[in-house]
Amino acid sequence: MKTRRGFLASLVSVLALPLAGCGRRPNNDGQIVLKLGHCSIPDKPLFDAAAAFAEIVQRESNGRIHVDAFGQAALGDSRMVMESTAVGTLDMTCEAPLSPIVPEMALLELPYLFADARHAAENLEGPFGQALAQRAKARDLVVLGYYTDASRSIFNKFRDVRTPDDLHGLKIRVPEATVWLEMMNRFGAMAIPLSWGEVYTAIEQNVIAGAETDLISIKQAGFYETCKHVSETNHVLLVYPHIMHRARFEALSSEDQELLKRACRESARRQRHLLQGRLDQARRELEAAGVTILQVDQQPFRDRVLSMHARYAKKLGAESLLALITPAPQHSQGKEAGKP
Repeated sequence: MKTRRGFLASLVSVLALPLAGCGRRPNNDGQIVLKLGHCSIPDKPLFDAAAAFAEIVQRESNGRIHVDAFGQAALGDSRMVMESTAVGTLDMTCEAPLSPIVPEMALLELPYLFADARHAAENLEGPFGQALAQRAKARDLVVLGYYTDASRSIFNKFRDVRTPDDLHGLKIRVPEATVWLEMMNRFGAMAIPLSWGEVYTAIEQNVIAGAETDLISIKQAGFYETCKHVSETNHVLLVYPHIMHRARFEALSSEDQELLKRACRESARRQRHLLQGRLDQARRELEAAGVTILQVDQQPFRDRVLSMHARYAKKLGAESLLALITPAPQHSQGKEAGKP
């Protein structure tokens, strides 16, 4: 779980690095230009969402509002675009580790918070998502909406994992955050925090047995070349708030404000629909490469980590937010979290 420690110091470096040409004023012809920064790459769900958002805004405004979407970390890594948006040197980002500024957003990192993408969408577009947005607004950030990524699976090079007990003795990489470390250790593995860029080499050199991510990333990063065992635990469904600096947002007309929020909702729904096709394709390609993909019983994994919800919510002072999440529909239990 990230903290706010050192955040003010990091903002100094952001303020010293202005992003030239940010859309602070309309062009001479009256067109409003907004810059959107993120780090996703082509064929990833978030890249699709950002492109769809820009297209919808352009269409719905008849070209009066233009969104320049800069992906692949063209405007800085995910922390940089978040901090740049927070201080107003970037108009918006749809990939932001917001918990350093809005601690309650760390709830979104908890395992099995949502049963699947449909359950997540219902809550993110409902009272839970609205309450989170109010916490962000108090810190001068406007949440236009939320995007969901594919659900995550555990993969390794040694054996099939059907139950938590099968993880015993396996070193599994996780992101460098407390909640991820605790989750994987509770599952029964040995959680190893590593940066994403180190994972492939660490697997090759037997420093770790595997890691966890979505099927699309397993295929794109080439992990299937050494890791032939994938278990669809669907333990985390990552959520990305699409944020805008409050002053920049409030400088727009109420009609344009609603247009941006509507475009975000529509692009999120379009992205969820496209995501399932991408997941199906990745599954076919991985299986063709000799990878075994197991649809495991998720309940034993859930049972080991669900107690984390109340404890982390209390730590964040967010018990009232957690209580807003509706129970998962019965049909969602054990389903693939990437399905819309």
